[in-house]
Amino acid sequence: MSPIRVPASRTLSAPAIVPRLDGVDLIRGLSILAVVLLHISIFAHRGNINVGQGLPPWLRYLIFSNGGNGVSAFFVVSGFLLRAFESRTAGQRPCSPGAAGRGFLRQG
Repeated sequence: MSPIRVPASRTLSAPAIVPRLDGVDLIRGLSILAVVLLHISIFAHRGNINVGQGLPPWLRYLIFSNGGNGVSAFFVVSGFLLRAFESRTAGQRPCSPGAAGRGFLRQG
């Protein structure tokens, strides 16, 4: 886990070090890969190229047809990371009880 340096705000005297969440980064990476693979299959289909030839149909579907789910997962994970980053820079626990509700009420 490599730390990320957070610039000092008006309330902090020194930059805070925020640890990276490797599992969350993995989910974001897989989401991006799903979108890229969907676009590859779309462009290949336009050129009459059969991607995934020789794969079982269920595996071909799993690999090349989940771009929409990848977009959704990417946005959910990015929202989580923004909230966690905001909480950590404000000196709060990112997953404290009621944090999501308070954040929702503040935004709404």
